[in-house]
Amino acid sequence: MEDIIYKSSDGSLEIRLQFIVKNRLKYTHLGKGCPKHTQCLMYSNGLLDCFETIVKHNKDEDNQSYAYRMVAEKCMQSISNKWLRSQVRIELNKALANER
Repeated sequence: MEDIIYKSSDGSLEIRLQFIVKNRLKYTHLGKGCPKHTQCLMYSNGLLDCFETIVKHNKDEDNQSYAYRMVAEKCMQSISNKWLRSQVRIELNKALANER
């Protein structure tokens, strides 16, 4: 998925959400497995503000757009302004709608 970018109308703020999806080998008492990790990195004007990771377990269904939405929501909680958070969410919804 491409980066999701929100730019303010005056150009003073740019928020970018970058997603990384990888399988990572993990050893547990049940044996080894490769669960899918989805990570979101949130940048404000080029500086890393927040990053969050979620893990898909074997019993979960493989719905990547839901994983993107869930990890982005966790990361966007660090934005204190509700209006700004809603604008970034609108850009996220547009990108996920185009991906289907």
